[in-house]
Amino acid sequence: MRLSGWQCCVALVTLLALFLSGCAEFAIESPLDTKDIVFYPQLTGDWSSKDENGRKEVWTLRAIQDTDMDLYKANKRLYDIDVVSSAPQVRKRYFSGAIGKIGNLTVFDIIPDAHRSGEERPGIGWVPVHIVTHIAFEGDDLKVDVLDDGYDDDDQLCSPQSKLPTAQFDFFFGKGYDESPLIIAKGPQFKAYIQECGSKGIFKSFRKLTRIPGKRGQ
Repeated sequence: MRLSGWQCCVALVTLLALFLSGCAEFAIESPLDTKDIVFYPQLTGDWSSKDENGRKEVWTLRAIQDTDMDLYKANKRLYDIDVVSSAPQVRKRYFSGAIGKIGNLTVFDIIPDAHRSGEERPGIGWVPVHIVTHIAFEGDDLKVDVLDDGYDDDDQLCSPQSKLPTAQFDFFFGKGYDESPLIIAKGPQFKAYIQECGSKGIFKSFRKLTRIPGKRGQ
């Protein structure tokens, strides 16, 4: 199946470009239920990282009281996420997110925040794409892994394409069109997939964030 990003409005590409570069899978629905949500105060604050080209980034996480994530509106244990890259030009990207436990995995469900980015939302048909990541503390660092759109085990038992309904969506990026996988599974089916396959290498390394001393969020 192929979907048009213009027709379905599934991507705010300037925001999603951060994760497009990491070949992440995107999804229409979150795998988290409200009962899965947990909150880690130690995540708030500023973190430094480098992108795949070695350019410096600063990730700022803040606890928030309000969100556009309809699934979590009744739950106040949420985060705003700002990502600022410094070269070759300063770029700011804005997200909201919620963290939940699925089995032994800590899943960070992230969506673009169109309001804070100052971008106009498309009209009818706009869908907030979910970027499902796995996080883990490694000493003072925070490891962020993305669901791998290229995952392909020998038996095809756990690849997203074999376990979940997916589509390809097209979008305009830079000077031409590109495409990316899109998981169109319902939330419970997506969650069951992560429960079954989450420990089998379906997440790949994306960023390692290092705490900036003395910088704490609100």
